[in-house]
Amino acid sequence: LPKMVLETAWLCHYIAFRDDEARDTFGEKLEFAIENHVKLVEETASLEQSELRKARFWQGFQTLSESSLSSGTGKWAKISSKDKSMERAVLNGRRMAFDCDTTLFDNLSTAYKFVENLLTRALSFSLEHLEQEPESFVEFLDLTSQLRFLPLDEVDFSSRHAFCLFVNIYHCLLQQALLLSVNGPLHKKSVGHFMKTSCYEIGGDVFSLAELQCCVIRGKMSKPTAPKPPYIEAPKKSNAHRYYALDYTDARVHFVLNTGDIACPVSVPVLTPR
Repeated sequence: LPKMVLETAWLCHYIAFRDDEARDTFGEKLEFAIENHVKLVEETASLEQSELRKARFWQGFQTLSESSLSSGTGKWAKISSKDKSMERAVLNGRRMAFDCDTTLFDNLSTAYKFVENLLTRALSFSLEHLEQEPESFVEFLDLTSQLRFLPLDEVDFSSRHAFCLFVNIYHCLLQQALLLSVNGPLHKKSVGHFMKTSCYEIGGDVFSLAELQCCVIRGKMSKPTAPKPPYIEAPKKSNAHRYYALDYTDARVHFVLNTGDIACPVSVPVLTPR
C-alpha cells in the first residue's frame, strides 16, 4: 500500500492509502495548509514572539515525550519494584523498524564507532541550544532509533569493546533522559523512578539505566552494601538482563559512570577501546 510519513518532533506517524492518487491528493492539501499557516505566523509574529514560540515548542516536546511513552500499555513488560508497577519510557522509538536503515551495523566496528559518535552528539546538546535548533535533536532521535538493530548476539562480552559500547550507550541514554525530564533536576525521591523507567531498545531487548548499570556493566561485580541514591539497584525481576553481563570488568568504572547527580563530574568521557 502507498504510505505517507507525518513527522512530528517526537514520533513519526504512518498513513496508508488505497492508491497513489489518494496519497498525492491528501499530500497536496496538507502542504497547502502548512504553507498558509507558516506564512501567517511569519507575517504576524514579532522577534520576541518567535523566541517565545521556540521555547514553548521545546517545553511541549518534553511534555509530549513524557506522556506518550509513560502512559498506556506498552510493548515491553512493566518495571516492578516494591509492589509497584511502572511503565517503561523507551526513548529511541521515533521511527518504526521498516523506516530505518537495518544494514547500518553490518560489522561491529561500525557499531562501536556509531555509538561513540552518538554519545559525542548527545553531549553537545544543552537546553539553550535545543530551544534555538530543535531540529538537531530530532535528527539525534532518528539516530538513536538505529540502536534497535545493534547485533548483540555478535558482541564479545569479555572484550574492552563491549565495555566501551555499553558505557557509552548508558551515558547517551542518561543525557537524553535528563534533557527530556519535565520534573527538573533529579533528587532523592525522583531518581529511582528515573533510573528504572528511562530505557533504550537495543538489539531486540529493552534496557533501563538501572539495568544497564547494575545488570550489564556491573553485572559480574560484587553488589554494593546498603546502596543509597543516586545509585539505584535494578529490580529483582530485571535479573534476566544479567544474561548480558560483561565478563570484562574494571574497578575504575565506579568513577566513570555518571548518574546525573550534582556530586558527579560535569564532564562525561566517550570511551574508545585501545
